[in-house]
Amino acid sequence: MPSSGFTVGTTTYVFFWTNHCAFLDLGRNCGDRPPDIRPAPDDTNKVGTGRLTRKTGDTAFQELYSLPGNFNYTSSLNANNIVGIPASQKLGVYVWGINHYRSSYPTLAYIPENSIGEKEAWRYFAGNLPSGAPIWSDSSSKAKPSFFSRDGDQGGCIGEFSIAWIGPMESWLMLYNCALGGPGTIRARLAKAPWGPWSEPAEIFRPDTDSAWCRYMHADANYSICSDQAGGENGADHRGDPYAPFILSRFTRATAQGAEIYFLMSTWNPYQVVVMRTNLTALTH
Repeated sequence: MPSSGFTVGTTTYVFFWTNHCAFLDLGRNCGDRPPDIRPAPDDTNKVGTGRLTRKTGDTAFQELYSLPGNFNYTSSLNANNIVGIPASQKLGVYVWGINHYRSSYPTLAYIPENSIGEKEAWRYFAGNLPSGAPIWSDSSSKAKPSFFSRDGDQGGCIGEFSIAWIGPMESWLMLYNCALGGPGTIRARLAKAPWGPWSEPAEIFRPDTDSAWCRYMHADANYSICSDQAGGENGADHRGDPYAPFILSRFTRATAQGAEIYFLMSTWNPYQVVVMRTNLTALTH
């Protein structure tokens, strides 16, 4: 599964998440939905691995190397390609990663732009100096979560996520889906630097309060206050849930209060992608 990518000149780099198998069907093949599935045994890789690949021109993707375990699923961007980022933050390619899908908080690394093909060139965010400046380590074991608060438990909930520079607010934005303790939601955090500190999460989409169920997301039998027009694909009564909020940076616009952003969002049932728009307000701290 491709999780993120970036470019350096005319070369495209893509991260893939692979080798994960949380469930087995009755034929001992990997599966991810009912009715004939069971938890995979301990000798099966339930977490998976991250891989970095490279593609130039019309050539096939070439695998470069596997990633550390805390970067199995990623969001990435090349800071040198983005106008407006402070010079002190243009360190190269930033990679945010998680370990356990939808139950983690993200860690951060950067790769110098001229050393993408060298796994040893990665530098991992390991905390802050008293001045607030980041500490970088050459050991992935010293990587610290970018934050670990206010998402329902100490394990986190991030799976699919995206990060972008929001020029009108001179801030970084992280969008992610979180489904702890209720219907899935899309949450946002802002920061003045890639290493934070990140704001507490703000809920920017919830299917029940934002009138999504019955309109473009299937509502299950437990939600019967409307006439469902969305239909069902992933099981006749499998509730739709929002996930994979990927920011469309090219459409960001300044507003009097902050910025208007657009992002893609998947709905699970029906198995579709919709374009969303929301307004962000500036950080007050």
